[in-house]
Amino acid sequence: MKKTIFIRPKILVPCQKKPLNLKPPRLWYSNIDLSYHLIIDRKRTLAFKKAITKAVRKNDIILELGSGTAILSMFAAQAGARKIYAVEIDSYLCKVAEDLIFQNRLSDKIVVLNRDILKLNIPEKVDLIIGELVSGGLIEEIEVPAFNKALDYLKPGGRIIPSEILCSAALVNYDFNLYNLSFKMPIYRWRQNRLINKQKIPEFLSKPRLYLRVNLRKKNNLKVTKTLPFLVEKSGIANGINVQTNTRLFGNIWCKDTTSYAGDIILPIKSRKVQKGGKVQILISHLMGGGFETAKVNWLSI
Repeated sequence: MKKTIFIRPKILVPCQKKPLNLKPPRLWYSNIDLSYHLIIDRKRTLAFKKAITKAVRKNDIILELGSGTAILSMFAAQAGARKIYAVEIDSYLCKVAEDLIFQNRLSDKIVVLNRDILKLNIPEKVDLIIGELVSGGLIEEIEVPAFNKALDYLKPGGRIIPSEILCSAALVNYDFNLYNLSFKMPIYRWRQNRLINKQKIPEFLSKPRLYLRVNLRKKNNLKVTKTLPFLVEKSGIANGINVQTNTRLFGNIWCKDTTSYAGDIILPIKSRKVQKGGKVQILISHLMGGGFETAKVNWLSI
């Protein structure tokens, strides 16, 4: 009879008296799944390629913020740029990007830098800054803080992609219930979830109202505090606002609400009954790039 041998499993994380700090960095989005999802989003990717092709001039020096797989840097190289600094905080994505750049024979033009864009330091000024770090409502991703820092490296008369971001909001009623449970929380309404997963559609009680216009050509205050007046177009129970984001990439080239880019967001508010023809006000505040923990939405009047 063979003797059974029990092997003690390896302990991957040894017990410690002090609690482990397992909280990941919040100020960046980087992983292979998301990066490939961005690449295959043709609407988003081709819009940026069109803008880059139009903006790049021969022998430009370019800075890309949050470069991921460096696909936008490769577009810039193909458009005639002389040198591109592709800055990415995720060390593994940097290795992937370097390999992809080599595969596409562009290693002589693109330098991948594994750095935090909020602590940016490059040896020269650039002609063009590219940054695709846009999330709905400019609440989570760090597009604005990143550009605030990167503008220190832009030559006078330099160009940027994107150049302007617009956010609008509408008063809605939304069914936050799923599986007989309530999920009243900030919700992204990605296009693929609406089409494939049959995500619920909000009932719009007002028209969208523009409340934020960010010019990325200049440094911006990150604190947003806006009073949103709404004319109620339909009676109902208002329990959220639907935030939409539209981006001017370059010139007349725009990008809005693709399967991976700047999806609509529903921000919940305390439920209130509203009547058609009535006027209400809502106060929205947050830090751009500060995350949902900084976001507040409250009634001012009804």
